[in-house]
Amino acid sequence: MDRTRRQARAPLWGLVITLVLLVGGCGQAPPALQVSIVSAVATSQTSVAVTFSGAVNDAAKLAENYVITGPAGVSLGVIAAYPGEDGITVNLATEPQQLVKYQLSVKNVALGAATAGGTLQAQGGFGGSGEVAPIVASAIALSNTEVLVTFADPTSAKLQEMGDGAINIAYYEIAEPSLEILGAAFARRRTSGRVAGALPPRRPHHRPPDGRARQGR
Repeated sequence: MDRTRRQARAPLWGLVITLVLLVGGCGQAPPALQVSIVSAVATSQTSVAVTFSGAVNDAAKLAENYVITGPAGVSLGVIAAYPGEDGITVNLATEPQQLVKYQLSVKNVALGAATAGGTLQAQGGFGGSGEVAPIVASAIALSNTEVLVTFADPTSAKLQEMGDGAINIAYYEIAEPSLEILGAAFARRRTSGRVAGALPPRRPHHRPPDGRARQGR
């Protein structure tokens, strides 16, 4: 009789152990999201489009976080980095490329503890491009808040029609004095675009209490 009772209790102990293991597993934190470089493609002789598997942080706009090396370890300078609106793409402006294989490494741009501060490698690298990118042929102020920018082919000097990236305000910067870029739109043709900015606030002009301007001495 006692032996029969012990045999009946055995499965219950096994059930208790199983429940303890399951409950213990529920308390474990999920693994941190790993971010990697999905692709790196040269879109012109002076630009590279980098796509990540997940969102990148604000450090993605710092050019010094990107290192490009060619054969024999020769560095290709990264001039600027422009994160896309989707949060996972970054367009790099580089020095002129050669038709060789380049390696890309990126640091400090990934979200998540697993990769924060770490270095990401573009598997297989990317091939340099010989396609010459358009240049800014002219920039004319239409008003104190609007500039007309015209693009041209640097080889033929003919006006160059631009893609939708030409109206992405992240690609424009007006300095000395610095102006905030508020918008960009194509003009009549896609060879030119209107870039709208905001002037910095003017400093108030202080006058004496009597309302008269001060005279220089």
